[in-house]
Amino acid sequence: MKLSTLGIPLLIGLALFFYLVEIDGFSSIENDKMPELKSPQTTSDPPKSKPSSYRECMWFSNEQYKRDMSKFNWIRRQPEVNYGRLRDDKYGKGLNTITKEKLEREKKCFEDGMRF
Repeated sequence: MKLSTLGIPLLIGLALFFYLVEIDGFSSIENDKMPELKSPQTTSDPPKSKPSSYRECMWFSNEQYKRDMSKFNWIRRQPEVNYGRLRDDKYGKGLNTITKEKLEREKKCFEDGMRF
């Protein structure tokens, strides 16, 4: 067999291996050189009462979005993270999830606002 016919499957296999390692597909492989990311200290607020108006509900939604984006940007600035993070990964929520949750909160606010 020629070396050129083995090269392509070998490269595909290596790419798949490194992809699985990156998304924690193999938990037995430990990377001791990469330090764990420490999340910023956040105080968890106790669940508050239901917002009384659409404006207040939207304010809560925007504040949650700001907190999520702040954490997202903090993680993205870390030297270990060198990609766009559109999807959820081992570091936390991706941009797609943050946006989807914001839209769901806004839809809920609108639906609750129409009931009054």
